[in-house]
Amino acid sequence: MARFGLGALKNLLGGNKQRKHEVSSPATPKAPHPSTGQAAVVTPPTGKTSIVAKESPVVSITPAAPVSRKIPEGAKKILFVCTGNIARSASAQYLAQSMVPSDSPWIFDSAGTGAVVGSPVASHIDKELERRGVPYLGHQAKQINTRLLAESELVLVMERAHLDWIVQEWPQYRSKVRLLREMSRLREGAGRRSDPISYMKQHDSEPLAKDDIADPYRRGAKAAQKAVKEIEESLEVIIAWLGYEK
Repeated sequence: MARFGLGALKNLLGGNKQRKHEVSSPATPKAPHPSTGQAAVVTPPTGKTSIVAKESPVVSITPAAPVSRKIPEGAKKILFVCTGNIARSASAQYLAQSMVPSDSPWIFDSAGTGAVVGSPVASHIDKELERRGVPYLGHQAKQINTRLLAESELVLVMERAHLDWIVQEWPQYRSKVRLLREMSRLREGAGRRSDPISYMKQHDSEPLAKDDIADPYRRGAKAAQKAVKEIEESLEVIIAWLGYEK
């Protein structure tokens, strides 16, 4: 067993007390550092000043719901259709709605040929809408039906398969149904002052393979980005044709 003199024992005990004091003493906040603007603290017992970075505030962006508006008398509806009504047609509805003023007589709706009834906007599609500042919350997917077709001036679908299915089920509405990109493409051949609805109903054409907008559902962020971009580009042409130039 080691032997200690009285002096050594006092020094040992004194050192332990000092270290205990150093650990337990709280830091004292001081004014921000004049050059960095960061908070400075003095830590006893040394009196040395150290710079402690402030934590950045956490900013969260909550997606907005579309602003409900009173439907004007004589309003005209355009219905967008895809398969599940949670990706392509849903994004078309809210993008189009954001491109016209609140007092516009044009209203927009969407549905699916095999809708995931009651579901919200699909993952990744929601991020694309948020990035553009387009409200979409509250969306609930719904199935296309006779009422929706009857009350719509125009039905814009995302691919040829949707057109064929609708025409098979409701052949009487064939003149109303067009592919979204087909309508955008045909705008180039229409007269400057032509009414878009009349032109689309009277003009005889067949959709092209390039008019299809691929389904991005469950295919990741890049597929969603591509689909929403194609829809947005087509809508910019169509909405301008309706009389709302940028």
